[in-house]
Amino acid sequence: MNNRSKPWEIAADLETAWMAIHDAEAALDAIHPSALPEVEAIPGTDRVNSDMVAALRALSDKYQAIADAEEDA
Repeated sequence: MNNRSKPWEIAADLETAWMAIHDAEAALDAIHPSALPEVEAIPGTDRVNSDMVAALRALSDKYQAIADAEEDA
């Protein structure tokens, strides 16, 4: 856990998270089908998906909008 609490910091952290999950999803998709049963047996790999990426990206955009509004105030 970190102490980054400013909206732009939160937005940056969320952006890092959604980008990492996007990359993880692509990496999991690239695994050879022969290894998929073992990969799918790892808890949580089924939850790495584009819905998660989209939700984190939207949250990042929300905090960036808050940061932008604070700068204009």
